[in-house]
Amino acid sequence: MPDAATGQRAPWGLRIVLVLLAAGNLFGLWFGLTHRDEVFQLFPRLNSAIWPVYLACPVAGLAGILAMFLWRRWGFWLMMGLGAVVLAIELYAMGWGIHVARIFVVTALLTVCVRPVWGRFR
Repeated sequence: MPDAATGQRAPWGLRIVLVLLAAGNLFGLWFGLTHRDEVFQLFPRLNSAIWPVYLACPVAGLAGILAMFLWRRWGFWLMMGLGAVVLAIELYAMGWGIHVARIFVVTALLTVCVRPVWGRFR
């Protein structure tokens, strides 16, 4: 992920976080598409009106990750917004649990990794 203006690469931490986020989003999308009925049985409050929004989050997340690889600030803000959307859906449908902690960890980790190179983003 070289910076177009300076040719410098992103720090390893940011690259690793973005690759892990991409893998997590791909897994979430795959799981959502292949295990829909199981998820609905486990979490009855997650209804068919919320499901398309919840399922669109990993797709939008992949777009945000790609944007960050291309040094676009909107990719970071998209990821933060998606974190809020996923948090709201999961709190409503599933309640508090360890699954909620991952959202806080990921958004904090992403923020920590982006902060030192924020000036490179356009």
